[in-house]
Amino acid sequence: MFSKIIYPFIIVLFFVLTVEAQEMSFEAYNPKSTLVVPGKVIKQAKFPFIDVHGHQYRMATQNLSPVIAAMDTLNMGIMVNLSGRSGEHLKKSC
Repeated sequence: MFSKIIYPFIIVLFFVLTVEAQEMSFEAYNPKSTLVVPGKVIKQAKFPFIDVHGHQYRMATQNLSPVIAAMDTLNMGIMVNLSGRSGEHLKKSC
């Protein structure tokens, strides 16, 4: 008798809690960090580095000055563009 009353209640409660949990989007999820460590903020690499996973979809036609300026502020030496596609479009991006 007890299980006939409690099981439907548990199922309804589980459903309500999962529906409530799904209302927050990924973009809205922004938890405050509680990590506190001594140190300083590093804004530039000590040595030039290679970014092996970049995406510049319009590389053949876009103004790359802002991209290069951002790379320089980070001390990024090379960016591997993974959006080069193939064939003639790839040749135009060189």
